[in-house]
Amino acid sequence: MEVKKLLKQAKFMFFFIVFLGVGIIVSFLFQNESLRTPVGIAATSTNALYGYAWSSNIGWISFNRCDESGVCRPGADYDVRIINQGSDYFLEGYAWAPNLGWIKFYGTNASSDPTFNPPSAPAEPVKIDPSSYQLSGWARACPKRNFDDDWNTSCAILGDSMGWIKFLGGTASVSLDISTSPAEFLGYAWGGSGSSDSDSNAVIGWISFNCRNRGTCSEFPYKVYTYFSFNNPPSIDNFDVEPPSDESLCNAARPGGVPASLSLVWSFIDPGDTQSRYQISIENITSGATYSYDITGSGSSFTFLLGDVENFVAQRLKYGEDYRTTLTVWDSEGAPSSPAVLDFTTPSKYPNISFTVSSLRTILGRPLTFTNTSDSSDTLSCIWEMGDGYSTTTNCNPNDAFQYTYTTLGNKVVVLTGTDSVGTCIASTTIQTIRSPGGYREVP
Repeated sequence: MEVKKLLKQAKFMFFFIVFLGVGIIVSFLFQNESLRTPVGIAATSTNALYGYAWSSNIGWISFNRCDESGVCRPGADYDVRIINQGSDYFLEGYAWAPNLGWIKFYGTNASSDPTFNPPSAPAEPVKIDPSSYQLSGWARACPKRNFDDDWNTSCAILGDSMGWIKFLGGTASVSLDISTSPAEFLGYAWGGSGSSDSDSNAVIGWISFNCRNRGTCSEFPYKVYTYFSFNNPPSIDNFDVEPPSDESLCNAARPGGVPASLSLVWSFIDPGDTQSRYQISIENITSGATYSYDITGSGSSFTFLLGDVENFVAQRLKYGEDYRTTLTVWDSEGAPSSPAVLDFTTPSKYPNISFTVSSLRTILGRPLTFTNTSDSSDTLSCIWEMGDGYSTTTNCNPNDAFQYTYTTLGNKVVVLTGTDSVGTCIASTTIQTIRSPGGYREVP
C-alpha cells in the first residue's frame, strides 16, 4: 500500500516536472515568438540609428536592439543602419514594433528583393539626401500571422494589401536635423495600405520620429537619432584650360617639332577628403566625335597634344576645333561631384618660320645665300634682321632666296620674324664672319 502511494506521488511529480518544463518552453517561445527571425547584428557604431518612434496605431517602434553604449536587450539582433553607396545614403535593416512585428528598410538590396514593390512612384527604398537631409522612399511592415512565418513568408501571405510606409509625399515628411548632436530625425512618416491610403485603411498610420513633433518631450521624451557623419560630395573649382605658349606652338609648327600641349586643370574641393578618381568626357562639337577617360588618381590636370589629326585614344586634339569637356571627380569615400562642363577652342596652327643659309662661317666680303623655308596657310609677312643693323621685309614667300654680304667682322645673329593671321614666330641663327687669310710672303 505504501509502495503504491509512493509510485503515485512519483508519477505526479514526473508529470508536474514535464508540465512545468513544457510551460517554460512554451512561455519562452511565445515570449519570443515575434523575435524568432534573426536579422543581422545589432549596430553599436556611428552608422546606426537608435531610439524609438511612436505610432498611435501600433505604439512604440524600436530602431535598435542596443543603445549607443552597447547595452542590448535580450532577443534577436536587429537594427537600422545608414548605408553609404557613392553619393547615396540608404536606411537598411529592421525596426521592431512589439504590437506589430518587423519593419523592413531595404537599403541597397531593393532591386534584388522580390518583396520590394511599393504601391506608387518613386519606387525607391528609404534614402537620405546628403545636401538637404530630407528622407524619401518606402519601408515595409509585415505583421506575422503564423508562429513559424519568417519576414518574407509573412510578406508573401499578406501581399500588397498592407504595410507600406512612405517617408515623403502628401503630408508625409521626415528629415534629419544635423544641428543637434547626435543628429535627430524629425517629422512624420505615413503607414497606409497598398490599395488605399485613407485613414480608415491605415495599417500603422502616422509615425512620429521625435517628441518635438508633438510637443510632448517633457512627458514622453522619445526620438530616433544617429551619430552618423555624412560624407558630403566633393566639388570642382577653377575648371579651366591652360593653352600652350606661343613658343611651343611655333616650335610645333616646324617639321619634326615637338607637339604643343593643352591642359585641363581644376581644383578638388572637399575638406578633410582626397580625390581618388576623375573622369573626363570630351566631345568635338563640330564633328560630334566623343571619348571618355576614366582615371584613378589624385591628379588635378589632364593634358592633350595638338596636331593636324584628331586621335582621342592618343590624347590628340586638332588645331582650331571647338570642344566640350565634362569633368567628374570622386572622393576617397566614393562620392562623386556634380559634373563640370567647359567649352573651349584649340589654338589654330601657327606659321612655320624657318630659313637656311649657305654657311654659318664666312670670310668678310664673301656673299652668303639665305633661303626662306617658311610656310603658312595664310598670307605671311616677314622681317629679316641680318645682325649688323640691316633689315628688310622682302623675301617672305616660301623658297625665296637672296644673297647678303657682311662688311664687318664678328658674330651676326640673323632673325627672321614671320606673322600671319594666327600668330608670330621667329627663327634665328648665328653667323661668324672672319678675315680672309693673307697671301704667301717670302722670308728674307
